[in-house]
Amino acid sequence: QHTHAFILWVYVLIPFWIFQSIALILSILNYAFFISVKIICIFILQILLALQWDGFINWSSYSTLLIPLYVYFGISIVEYWVTIRQVRSDVARMVTVSYLEEKILPTFKMDDDGDGDNDGDDHNEHGSGGMQEEEEK
Repeated sequence: QHTHAFILWVYVLIPFWIFQSIALILSILNYAFFISVKIICIFILQILLALQWDGFINWSSYSTLLIPLYVYFGISIVEYWVTIRQVRSDVARMVTVSYLEEKILPTFKMDDDGDGDNDGDDHNEHGSGGMQEEEEK
């Protein structure tokens, strides 16, 4: 005769539920709608599976039992679609190199020597030409 302690799945999953509750509170406080709903779906799925495995409910069809998982995947697809739309919108507002070349750069006036300082000389900031002045002497 084998005697072993019978541990219910409900007890095994309690630590997961504690961490999921903390994650759910944080996601609600940060207005993370999709994450909150996905955490709730996984939480419900775990409860239903634990009740099924412990014999408190007897649903012969696991397809019914896994409905929260189906909802989770559906929400993930919607979340990905929303993220893709947001990224495309952000990319559409970005400034491209061609836009910079055509619209922005022509507004800056360059002087004859091409350095944009409009002082007319190519000397360093101390006003000396460096080696050229020494050679002229």
